Amino acid sequence: MCSSTPIIILNYLAHLFLSRHNAEWQMGNLLGDLVKKSDLERLPEGIRQGVFMHRAIDHFTDNHIVVKSWNEKLRPIHQKYSPVVSDILCDYFLSKYWNDYSETPIDTFSSSAYQNIKNHRSWIPNRWSEKIMMMVNHNWLRSYGDKDHLNKTFLRVKERAKFDSSFEFAVDDLEKNEEIYSDYFKEFFHEIIHFANDWNP
Repeated sequence: MCSSTPIIILNYLAHLFLSRHNAEWQMGNLLGDLVKKSDLERLPEGIRQGVFMHRAIDHFTDNHIVVKSWNEKLRPIHQKYSPVVSDILCDYFLSKYWNDYSETPIDTFSSSAYQNIKNHRSWIPNRWSEKIMMMVNHNWLRSYGDKDHLNKTFLRVKERAKFDSSFEFAVDDLEKNEEIYSDYFKEFFHEIIHFANDWNP
């Protein structure tokens, strides 16, 4: 949900979850960080609305006082990449506490999301299609709550970072501060759900 960094973050779970079971909004939320203006102009209206929803969620997140506090807590280790780390951790905690937020099992939700992506694959920009389908084929949505997968995610992000980073220490830091970070997540996510439910295109 972070828009304040040049890194494209492949953490989709929260954006898909917040799409209110609207298939086209879900697809647009998936593509929110990946489409250029030229891509946007060719998208169907519903998917385009989902892109705008994604960007509204990013703006709300970047300016939320709890997220700002969380990023300050992360800053001694992660510096300018603190928003990237909190963004990824949101998907970790959403996976961990999934049953607190949804009556639909995460496996069912993930399978439905993957099918929706396949149904709309023609709208994924060619430069991102392979990466998106890798997420589908390797069941990333279901894996966010696994710390080994989480560490691999951080290491992939480190490879793309333009500046010095400490992503390799993110999971160790999480294990030391999980209760604190969990509280940040729960306080923030309660509010982002209300924001997404009230959002209109």
